[in-house]
Amino acid sequence: MCGENKASFKWTNNENSEPYLFGPSNRQHQLTLQKPRNQRTQQAINNMLIPLRKAKTYQQFQNEQYRLYTLADETDLFNPNQVTTFILTLTKLNPKNRQRTNEPLSNGYKKCLLQTYYTFCSCNQIPFDRPKLRATFPVPIIPTREQIQKIVSMATWKYATIFTIMAETAIEPQELTNIPHSHINLDKGEISVMGTKHHANGNYILKPKTAEMLRQYLQRRNPNKPPFPISKSIQLSWQRCRRSAVKKYCDPELRKVPLKNLRNFAGAEYYYGAGNKDMVAVQRFMRHYRISTTQQYLQNLKIRTEDHDQYITRTVQLGQQDTKQQIQDLLDNGFTYILTADNHAYFRKRKQLQIT
Repeated sequence: MCGENKASFKWTNNENSEPYLFGPSNRQHQLTLQKPRNQRTQQAINNMLIPLRKAKTYQQFQNEQYRLYTLADETDLFNPNQVTTFILTLTKLNPKNRQRTNEPLSNGYKKCLLQTYYTFCSCNQIPFDRPKLRATFPVPIIPTREQIQKIVSMATWKYATIFTIMAETAIEPQELTNIPHSHINLDKGEISVMGTKHHANGNYILKPKTAEMLRQYLQRRNPNKPPFPISKSIQLSWQRCRRSAVKKYCDPELRKVPLKNLRNFAGAEYYYGAGNKDMVAVQRFMRHYRISTTQQYLQNLKIRTEDHDQYITRTVQLGQQDTKQQIQDLLDNGFTYILTADNHAYFRKRKQLQIT
């Protein structure tokens, strides 16, 4: 796949059809090039894709294009009833032989197809009464600190920095890729992110250690290139590190930790840390537009108790000359007062993710 080149594809169908305005990715080109389309259909597709390409990120545009071409290959796009019936009865595709199976698609993906077709109809003034589907989503899986640490420890300095930022800020890979140099403030250790996948924009102030990792990372990176690699490279690097960690630590459970779960991990850390178990604060941190989306993330957090957290504890003997200074230093470093017993004050601070 890596050896293929988009420039070598011939984006023409027949004498009566126009060439494709945009070539699909290597992963998608086999399906989208199967059937020819007449000039009217291709022009209607272009009416949707031309403005969409400017409004969406590259990956979002590719997904929309793939879904639209899938509908165009199997149905008449100017017949809403036929398209609706096709979507509602669509089954999953076998990636090996590209044949449809008997397993139905989830309502979540059907809603994506209906949304894509609704956009197509809006661009071409086609009346379409979009059916309403109720999608059910699985409870998000939240990896442990040990699992994240094992996988990140197998990464190079470059991707260790990237994974650490993602595990701390809940930034998606595509959002990280879209960050330009102008949205990074190295003096404050601040990153400004433009949201994708219906996420709002936001600013994150990195922890001192992570901010220093980012400074060293940018010093070694070509300033003429974007600060971060493309999302596909980040995904592949995570998969390589995960395979290496499974072999080194003999932990098959690490295979169940995809890259997207770093966002879940960051949300959980914020919920139990700076978020003070406040749902609204977590919503702002995760940049969700709807509180119901945040509630979906918090389903798996409710079964976790403080007994599962790991803390660093410190004690200060009372009545000494430097007692006040010791207490002040602990409070400045993020420790929280717990209790006083046997002439000692007890403080604790929850452990943070450490990258080795």
